[in-house]
Amino acid sequence: MKLQKLLPAVAVAFAAACSVRENRGGCPAWMTLCSDGYVAEGCSGMLWCSFSTLQRSAFGRDDFELDSFENRGELVYEIPRAETVFVDVFGGIDAMERHANALLIPECGSCDSLFTGHAWTVISGDEGELAMPLHKDFATLSLVLKGVDASELPFRFVVKGSVDGYCIPGGEPHKGRFECEPVFDGTDTFSLRLPRQPDADLMLELTDLEHGATVIEYRLGRLIAETGFDWSAPDLGDIRLFLTMTELTFTISIEGWDKTENINVNL
Repeated sequence: MKLQKLLPAVAVAFAAACSVRENRGGCPAWMTLCSDGYVAEGCSGMLWCSFSTLQRSAFGRDDFELDSFENRGELVYEIPRAETVFVDVFGGIDAMERHANALLIPECGSCDSLFTGHAWTVISGDEGELAMPLHKDFATLSLVLKGVDASELPFRFVVKGSVDGYCIPGGEPHKGRFECEPVFDGTDTFSLRLPRQPDADLMLELTDLEHGATVIEYRLGRLIAETGFDWSAPDLGDIRLFLTMTELTFTISIEGWDKTENINVNL
């Protein structure tokens, strides 16, 4: 649906459809989409945007390079005049699935490294501009093991939650089942990417590899919240948890937090 503003053929067609002598209230408007100057560190490559109104969800979509978004004037779209138009921009989409009303994490998958922008506009005249920032909208969770050979663990880690993606329009966390096993880096760390959370209901489970039974079910969201981690921050930080294991004790702590919590468990 992208229209190049300066193409003569398009300009003539637009003028023919809505003459300057006519009442132009029912004619479309031109919207220039661009960056307001802020792009979070790490954002690069392709971006995807979705256009919605109160009456029509995802009436238009487009893919473009970050360079086009940052170069003011390169992205021009035809949108409904005098209607509230919501624009959602996502960068870093890899495995996540695009739906009419949401961008969703695949089953048992990790959140993509998403950078997002969300805004709305009403253009009553012939043309207008919508500028927005792009923020880091994911948190990398790293579980760093101490006191045990991570490659010989008799169990696996599973993180569970109730956010499975982002709503369109607006980018609010989308309610749904999230379950992901962190990826082992071959040394001492397991990691995954989390979507933005509206509450503290994330759970960390340790599951016995031999029998599949849950060894530990821990309220990870509560622990993260107690550190002061801000899920509402425009740019989400990353989280490093240190897991110290001995024969009968499991100790969990978060980087930058001077408190630890001990859990007795048969390992």
